[in-house]
Amino acid sequence: MRDLIDLKELSRRTGYTEKYVYQLNNKRKFPRYRPNNGKVYYDWNEISEIFTNTKIKSMTELEEEEETRSN
Repeated sequence: MRDLIDLKELSRRTGYTEKYVYQLNNKRKFPRYRPNNGKVYYDWNEISEIFTNTKIKSMTELEEEEETRSN
């Protein structure tokens, strides 16, 4: 089930200012929906997936990967 939210709610949940969300919109960084060319909505599940897919690994994780490759 979709959790559709508007720009204000997206701003609240991410901590980004509305202005910054607009900038990200212009760069097409977030998928969005605009039914009947009206108000823009975002699917929170899609947005949160973007955040969870951009993990930066810790030094421990990188060292473990390197050790695995060396063996």
